[in-house]
Amino acid sequence: MKKLLILAITTLTALYGFTQTFPTQADSLICRPKSELVKAAILIQQGEGCKQELKLQVLRITLKDSVISNQNEKITNLYAMFHEKEKEVSAISKDDVLCDKARKKLKRTRITALGLGIALVLAIIL
Repeated sequence: MKKLLILAITTLTALYGFTQTFPTQADSLICRPKSELVKAAILIQQGEGCKQELKLQVLRITLKDSVISNQNEKITNLYAMFHEKEKEVSAISKDDVLCDKARKKLKRTRITALGLGIALVLAIIL
């Protein structure tokens, strides 16, 4: 009976269900059910699709960044032009003020000259 028990134990431990060996370089084949392989293939394809989508998103972001930087350059140029035109307008308004002053002075001079001329003519006549 002891021998039969020992025989049963050694036979059971020698079966694949009870022993597990680690695969080596020569023994790297592992069997899996077909459903697991199909699921793995689907997951790999989904991962590849996600990688491509990520690359497209990165490309879109870089394109948007370049558009934004171009718009920023345009805005900067427009601000520079605005300040330049603002300076021109202020210079023109200063010139207008000076012209108005000169016109008033010229008008006063004409009125004075006309008054003196009339006074001279009256003085000659009288």
